Amino acid sequence: MAVTITIDDVKKARNYMPIESKYALTGFMAKLIVRITENDAGSKPAPLPPMRIEDRIRRAQFLNGVLAGYYFGAQFDREKLLFRDEETGETKSREIELCMSVSALDDWLSGHPINQLERLKKDKSVANKVYDILYDFRAFELMLNSAIREEMDKANDPAIRMAEVLAAQTTPESLKETMDLLQEYREKIGEGENV
Repeated sequence: MAVTITIDDVKKARNYMPIESKYALTGFMAKLIVRITENDAGSKPAPLPPMRIEDRIRRAQFLNGVLAGYYFGAQFDREKLLFRDEETGETKSREIELCMSVSALDDWLSGHPINQLERLKKDKSVANKVYDILYDFRAFELMLNSAIREEMDKANDPAIRMAEVLAAQTTPESLKETMDLLQEYREKIGEGENV
């Protein structure tokens, strides 16, 4: 069922999210939006760690959850995500605040909320507030986009990925072989042999 944003909804809505809240929320959301994608290692002896990509549906779930939940105080079904408990190591499912479920997202988006707000700019009684809501929401979206980009840049950094490959290949046996080989070279060099 499509959602309709009324003049009363706009009058009751928030039109500003504090900058520190934007920063904290976008950082948290970016970590949940950037997900691992499997790569085909084929027959390569040293497969690279998987790449991270943006989950565009999750991004839409968060963005619209913020618009509906934060700015308009709307209630909606939230997405449940799996988390690993740091203390017990157990994986648990938890509802995420401001993350719309996919069905709630479809209901919300079928009403074209941004277009509704754009049309409400024509009503002089709420025009200024609509402009403020849209401006602040777009500022939030830009911060989220930047946080996602930063998260992907960190996760996909070639040097970090290569270090992960080396760490995965470094076993006690391979380290002992390397140390034995180094010791052999030292002994040869000490005896004056050309290596």
